[in-house]
Amino acid sequence: MNASTTPTPFLAATASTGLTVNQTALAFTNTTASDPNAIAIPDMCNLSWLTLELTSIVTAANLATCYLSVDAAGAVPITDDLGTGTPPPIVFDPADATQGGVAMRIELPYRRPSSGVVGTIYLQVALDAGTATCTGRLWGQLLFGRTS
Repeated sequence: MNASTTPTPFLAATASTGLTVNQTALAFTNTTASDPNAIAIPDMCNLSWLTLELTSIVTAANLATCYLSVDAAGAVPITDDLGTGTPPPIVFDPADATQGGVAMRIELPYRRPSSGVVGTIYLQVALDAGTATCTGRLWGQLLFGRTS
């Protein structure tokens, strides 16, 4: 493949945000200091992977809700619950049960609808119990020949 048809990988990240049993919207955008390599979500792209880094975990064992939407309220979803319809369990650090993470393969072609916020996709997430602090990363590829 030549350079004009090679997909360009990108990364979007969220700010570190507290989670509870109540649904919380985490914004994937480039305006966060959580990852210096983050960019705004392109208007047309393929979304590949979602990773969540969890710290300060208290009681939680699983995600109760986990889906992507184009709006902060979660009223316009672009996925069902990630993890093949059931939110995935948290994988805990064997040396520290207050640390853990979740990784999910998405493989979703995305085109921002007119109701969407330019450069942003939201993760709607809640825990099954307790609290944690979460930083999310969304990996993807620009569509062939596009720069944004």
